[in-house]
Amino acid sequence: MNFKKIVDRIIEVTGYAQKDVANEVFNIKANNLSNRIKRNSVDVDKLIDWASDNSVNLNWLLTGKGEPYLSAVENGSKFQNIVELEHLSIVKTFKNKSLAKELNEILKKIEDIDGEHLREVKGLLRSELSRLQGSVSKKTSLARK
Repeated sequence: MNFKKIVDRIIEVTGYAQKDVANEVFNIKANNLSNRIKRNSVDVDKLIDWASDNSVNLNWLLTGKGEPYLSAVENGSKFQNIVELEHLSIVKTFKNKSLAKELNEILKKIEDIDGEHLREVKGLLRSELSRLQGSVSKKTSLARK
């Protein structure tokens, strides 16, 4: 990822000056943005939030490929780009973002292959969650005694 090119794409769609990109998109001072560009240090969370809020295609923002703005390309009853942004917004809430992203991609592939099987995976995950929650409750009860 080239942060300078990302900033240039933001300028392209907004017409902002670089100092305005610093303030409006990243909520930092212009000199901090210049330092981040030199270090190629991207605040991905802020990019995801900004792209989502402004209907900017995150893939285009990061790579320059595709159209700058989200399109209304339907995938069943959902809009593909919006769904992808929703997935990314969920992933960014996890502590281990790379693992969450990998799991998310696996689930999307399972759904593409066999949507019914995804329901089975959901059931397995819920069962495992219940088991873990029960285990934690037992440990907490024992610790209190």
